Amino acid sequence: MFQQAYEFTEDDIRFGWDKPYIEYCDQGWSWYGHLLSVKLQRESISIQMDKEAASEMDNDGQLEITFNRDDREYQKLERALENTFEGFDYYQRT
Repeated sequence: MFQQAYEFTEDDIRFGWDKPYIEYCDQGWSWYGHLLSVKLQRESISIQMDKEAASEMDNDGQLEITFNRDDREYQKLERALENTFEGFDYYQRT
């Protein structure tokens, strides 16, 4: 799951909550920021987390999510991710 707020308080910024939120499997695997790359492809999303997140995950910080969506659903996903990662240069569509 990815989430991103549209407005931030001073505390949000101070605590780093002004960055996209990622949750993997459950809230025990969740972070604000810590994303190095997010690459959307037609049938998958590849994510590279930073060293801190990778250490907590006890792996190399790479996630790959595969899916099979029709064109309409894929376009909805594209729009949602573009909104979530607007202004963050680590997001790419390939």
